[in-house]
Amino acid sequence: MEMYYVSKGVTNFVEVSLGDVNETLKNGHYYKIKMLEENELTGVFSTLSTEVDGQIYLRSDVTSYYILERMFSKFAPDGEFLRIIFVQILQYIRELENYLLVPEDLVICPEYMFYVPKEKQLKLIYIPGYGVDVKKQLKVFVEYIMKVFDHRDRKGTLLLYDIYNVLVREDMDVDDIDRLISVSFDEDKQIHFDNINTENDNIDIEEKTELISNFMEHKIAIIVFLIIMLSGLFFLARYFLCGGELIDICIGIGLLVGAVIIAALFSFKEEENVDEIMKEYKQNYDVNATTEDFIEQTKEECKDETIKKLIPLTNGALSEIYFGEDEKTIVVGRDKRDTDYRLPTTQISRIHACLYSIGGEVFVEDRDSTNGTYINNNRIGTLTQYKIKKGDVISFANEEFFAS
Repeated sequence: MEMYYVSKGVTNFVEVSLGDVNETLKNGHYYKIKMLEENELTGVFSTLSTEVDGQIYLRSDVTSYYILERMFSKFAPDGEFLRIIFVQILQYIRELENYLLVPEDLVICPEYMFYVPKEKQLKLIYIPGYGVDVKKQLKVFVEYIMKVFDHRDRKGTLLLYDIYNVLVREDMDVDDIDRLISVSFDEDKQIHFDNINTENDNIDIEEKTELISNFMEHKIAIIVFLIIMLSGLFFLARYFLCGGELIDICIGIGLLVGAVIIAALFSFKEEENVDEIMKEYKQNYDVNATTEDFIEQTKEECKDETIKKLIPLTNGALSEIYFGEDEKTIVVGRDKRDTDYRLPTTQISRIHACLYSIGGEVFVEDRDSTNGTYINNNRIGTLTQYKIKKGDVISFANEEFFAS
């Protein structure tokens, strides 16, 4: 059994050589092939089988998808991405049972796993006779994720290692991972992993200690404020009600001013703490914050819409295309002399397209190329500027770039 990539113009396939037709029939894999050809399984590529010289081949069209391995070489996955991937993998494993297909034939390998960023959809390849234990595949997959993971995401990192701890257990079941992910973030904003990882106990102790410390600090500040304020009121009352001396009113006013200053400082510190907590909370949880937070978040998202570069997806040897703050024109093509960014492949025209950076926005124009220019797999017209949005995939023939 062999698996490899095949390109036909701007179309990309994954082709699998299953071997001898008679062996395929004998092993009962022919039924699985027909199930894949005649049904659309969620998250699994449809396949087309062909017979050549007594050998059977399967082919899956992966043109509109992006290889997970190449994506991870450009972007470090975080906890949210990890949950999206695993929720879908577990869903696909369960759905296979409805078609009497075994999960061991599902390929869980980053080199042959595919993703659509905008739809947040994972696509996998199913090969009849692949026969690799799905638990072992998931374990190897997680070990790979550990190397490329964004470890700045603290809660995501904890989830990653807890999933791994489940996978190395001999009595492990995929439902254990499902339960782990479903309770990874609860209403109390705390992580609970059903005591699978004993290291979490230490983390909980640290969080509780910090909460107690904050509570004591808050309590002490209130006590100090009340003592100073009451003392100030005492001296003022003694001056006005008991005929005290002038120094009494001075001390009273001074103490009240001090109390006000302490209250203001503590309030300012609380606002800073709340801002930090809300910022961290929004990073780790999919929730709506206050109106002010939503406005700030919207402003940040608007800032992020500026395209800074195009990142190559299909060819790791290509460099990134950068856009500065100044207006510029970048000519893309195969020609060595008349282009600013060269794509030295036969699918690319001599002068293929132009990129324009204007006022913080980026536009692409096809220069009547043979194999076309695409935005999200939609071919654009020639000699017309089309605006690129952050997250779009720009294709010059079969060379794809991600707008970041």
